[in-house]
Amino acid sequence: MTSTGDRKMTRKQGNALHLWFEQLAERFDDLNLERRQVVELTTDVPWTKTTIKEILFRPIMFDETGKLSTTQLTRSEVIKVEEIIHKSLAEGLKITQPFPSIDKQMLNNPIYNEEKKDR
Repeated sequence: MTSTGDRKMTRKQGNALHLWFEQLAERFDDLNLERRQVVELTTDVPWTKTTIKEILFRPIMFDETGKLSTTQLTRSEVIKVEEIIHKSLAEGLKITQPFPSIDKQMLNNPIYNEEKKDR
């Protein structure tokens, strides 16, 4: 359920969501986490942006919102699902992967940091 003023997520938020999927996949692979260590499955394949979205994000998204597509989510629903996943990973596996923001991306961008030093 959404509040009256809650609008659909923005394109930037959608891009950040998919970047976060990619970052989680890389983090899980770096830690050599098998999928069954994160979710109960009988097979093991490498983590990808798509497997993060389909196996980790989408089931929680549906349970919390009843929506089938990330394109239907509101801004607050994206945050809610991300917080559930973040808390679960932090408590269960001691893994944290902050949700991407433009500020964090700029701080990690060598070009931006060089321009800042030149000032």
